[in-house]
Amino acid sequence: AAGSVVLASLLARDGAGLNRLYYGTDTRAVGLALGALAACVLARGHRTGRRRIGRVETAGAVVGATILVIAAVAIDGGERWLYGPGFLLIALASLAVVTAASGDGPVGRLLGARPLVAIGRVSYGVYLWHWPVIVLLDRDRTGLSGLRLGLLWVAVTAVFTVASWFLVEQRSLPPAIAHPWRTIGYVAAAVTIGIGANATVSAERAGRGDVALPDSPPPSGPLVTVRTTVDAGVVAADDELGAPTTGPRSEPTPRPEPTPATTVVHAERDVADTAPVERDVAPLGPQVDVRTRPTDRPLRVLLIGDSVAASLDPVPETPLDVTGFGPVVVRNEGIVACPVLRLGTWKFGGRVIGDPDECAGDDRFAPWVDEFRPDVLLTLFGWPARGEGRHLDDGSVISPCDPAFDGPWADELELIAQRFADRTSVVVANVAPPGLEFSWDSAGARCLNAELARRDVVIFDFAEWICPGGDCTEFDALRPDAVHFAAADDIRVPVLAALVGNSLVTAGFAAVD
Repeated sequence: AAGSVVLASLLARDGAGLNRLYYGTDTRAVGLALGALAACVLARGHRTGRRRIGRVETAGAVVGATILVIAAVAIDGGERWLYGPGFLLIALASLAVVTAASGDGPVGRLLGARPLVAIGRVSYGVYLWHWPVIVLLDRDRTGLSGLRLGLLWVAVTAVFTVASWFLVEQRSLPPAIAHPWRTIGYVAAAVTIGIGANATVSAERAGRGDVALPDSPPPSGPLVTVRTTVDAGVVAADDELGAPTTGPRSEPTPRPEPTPATTVVHAERDVADTAPVERDVAPLGPQVDVRTRPTDRPLRVLLIGDSVAASLDPVPETPLDVTGFGPVVVRNEGIVACPVLRLGTWKFGGRVIGDPDECAGDDRFAPWVDEFRPDVLLTLFGWPARGEGRHLDDGSVISPCDPAFDGPWADELELIAQRFADRTSVVVANVAPPGLEFSWDSAGARCLNAELARRDVVIFDFAEWICPGGDCTEFDALRPDAVHFAAADDIRVPVLAALVGNSLVTAGFAAVD
């Protein structure tokens, strides 16, 4: 438990991604370890219910329960202080309640009520089923919200829980000392399933080769010929006007009027026809000048955004090798639940999702720009249509495709671009529609992107890059949950390199093939 708290604290302080902190068994082991310790201490060979619980333990349970209620209401999981001291506090609060309930006292009698005991007995089924029920039966699919939607979730979860209890859990006899072969059988079955699952995944990956990255769309601004090498996970661009110039980046070289061009895409995928595909392209956003590259250091790219950007953490400690640009120093400051639109508050599953402190204030992101001094600032915010919309102070709710949402949302991105225009080249990635099970609901992304196209910002067509022609299915492996990028290094690092290359090309930096 102590080792888990220390490790989580160190990784959180060093800027590890929230996915690493939240899903890592080593960083979350404090609750499991303290629970196992408490089981050994409390049981000691006799029935725990016979222990007499005094006032001190009862008072500790009241304090612990209060902490747990406050945590459930006020914490959304994105707070870095949780990883280490925060989850230690929650584990201790839980132990205070469990200790007082595991004996003869008021807490034990209260929590020993038959309905609560029945829920406790099937609690694993509740834990197992509630999340897919919430994900699938959302407001968009059911047309319900608030209390009615919550009651539907409870009812459906109860049905699945009862069914799995009688059909699966009761039919699976637990391991026992008196029946050692039962234990050996369960272990053998678990090992076989694990080996089979890994073999299946390995065979699938071997059959399809490396996960392909999307083709590069035409960059914003002047037309250039873009060549994308998918299996390398990088973007290389040949500027039609010749080799890039050198000199200080603060004095960009004026570019002649662009001439019509085509995009030549080499897509090395598992398809029979791998011949280059040519298509006419048109610029997105305002035209940009050719940028000169610094001669005394690698290019620097700062990535800001929400959980989509955060899913690309951690960035390599060494400069990222981007074909055509050489080593590029990348800093990722994506923050889970960081919104573009700051009006009102988000609600998801009936809970208010507070905006992180790092995303508050008119000068948000400025400290990172001032400290890192990037050549390109790439904004990468995800699809904001999930949940129950943005709840305003007057009680109204606004969502994508509502002009009251779309206009201020695009205004905020334009404001970010304007705020840092004198310090760096700002590239705004538009919104990619969701894939997989959410692919039916991409109207919000289309509405937002149409509004963003009217703003004076340089746009990287992220939507077309990840969902060419509006079809997101081809690259579902990149986004296993339909929104965020896969955590595997063999996917995450090439995706990051491709995005960095696209941002540099879009900003006007010419690559050398």
